[in-house]
Amino acid sequence: MGTLGVAARNPLFLAVLVVALITGLTAEIWLLPAGIVVYVLAVVLASRDTRLQARQQSQQRRQGLSSRTFLDKINQIEYAQREVEQAIDGATGVLKRTLQQSLGPQTRELTDQAHNLARKGQTIEAYLMQINPMQVQSQIDEITARIQRTTDQYTREQLEGTHQALVAQRESADVLRTYIGRITSQLDNILANLRAMPAQILRMRASDVDAQMVSEQVAAQLSDLNSDMQSFVSVLDTAIGQTTAAGPY
Repeated sequence: MGTLGVAARNPLFLAVLVVALITGLTAEIWLLPAGIVVYVLAVVLASRDTRLQARQQSQQRRQGLSSRTFLDKINQIEYAQREVEQAIDGATGVLKRTLQQSLGPQTRELTDQAHNLARKGQTIEAYLMQINPMQVQSQIDEITARIQRTTDQYTREQLEGTHQALVAQRESADVLRTYIGRITSQLDNILANLRAMPAQILRMRASDVDAQMVSEQVAAQLSDLNSDMQSFVSVLDTAIGQTTAAGPY
């Protein structure tokens, strides 16, 4: 549902429309078109509200994200990002415009990166839930013992292939468990940077320093963080892709 649809279902706006219908049909007919015009204008103006758009985008990005671990992280990050937006809105004049042009886009991109990481983390989490490490190791031990007992060359080759696949699965799972920890750390890093922004913005508002210079420095830090995140996601995609050849047994 787009922002226009969300605004159209606003209880206050619907109440205005209902009152216009009732009064227009029972009292003064001119109140009906007037009420409809007011309703339409209110809906259109509300649909352009940046906060409503942000909430709608957040809901769309959350689709398919069901992991409690990563949902909690995303909730905290989105809350911190809203606090940054509020701090920017609290500024005035040149500082506000500078912050809107520099910090605003960077914080939104960081939040987008967080959603991307959370979805990938959920994918890894779901994969790892299918794998019982003890069972895989037990299978490896069993196949190893059978290889040692087997004298038939063909049978040995088949068992060695199975052994290799199981070892690859175990190693892939170990790597992905490491990446789960790295994803969590990256999300914590994003959260820490966003939480630091409002205080930095307040210092800019309260001091006589060159606001543009300081905001550009902060924006550059966030840009570097975004670049690091993109590099990490690229490595992560490769790691996830390598698991497709070693599905759970």
